[in-house]
Amino acid sequence: MKKGMYVFLIPILLFSIVGVISLKAKTHKEKVEPVAEGIKWITIEQAEQLSKSNPKKIMVDLYTSWCGWCKVLDEKTYSDPKVYNYINEHFYAVKFDAERKDDVVFQGKTYSFNPSLARNGCHQLAFDWGNTNSKIGYPTIVYLDENFVKLESDPGYKEVPAMIQKIKFYGSGSYKTMNWQQYQQSGN
Repeated sequence: MKKGMYVFLIPILLFSIVGVISLKAKTHKEKVEPVAEGIKWITIEQAEQLSKSNPKKIMVDLYTSWCGWCKVLDEKTYSDPKVYNYINEHFYAVKFDAERKDDVVFQGKTYSFNPSLARNGCHQLAFDWGNTNSKIGYPTIVYLDENFVKLESDPGYKEVPAMIQKIKFYGSGSYKTMNWQQYQQSGN
């Protein structure tokens, strides 16, 4: 009877040991070689600092915590490798909560939350960048050049193909020689 029990226990014990060893090896590998995926989001203060030594265009994602389309943009568009690889290479990407309450010092000026802007109030810097006809919607993607001059505020959700086209328009510098309609017609 004992002999029969060992026949069953030994293979179970061996499989358990092999499983633990492979799990430890996998965990160790993950720690040594982390996979970096997605957009490398930074603050506007970090973008301003980094631009001093390595100027790049800036893409600002104006969002709010309650915005459903902002979440879809994160989940579907920003998670696409073609999108995040291009953004990471050509832009400093800034995620900016348009309803944040803290002050932001940007280019020597202090910007604050303003409760009279928009329906729920809005941070003045977000409003300055993202408003269209004195209104702001979310998400709004703002493109700034290397000197932090606003090139465009582009409201609304973007699917992957539209996003790729827009980031390439600004990332390649095409905006300097043609307008958006010309760029679209050129087949880029």
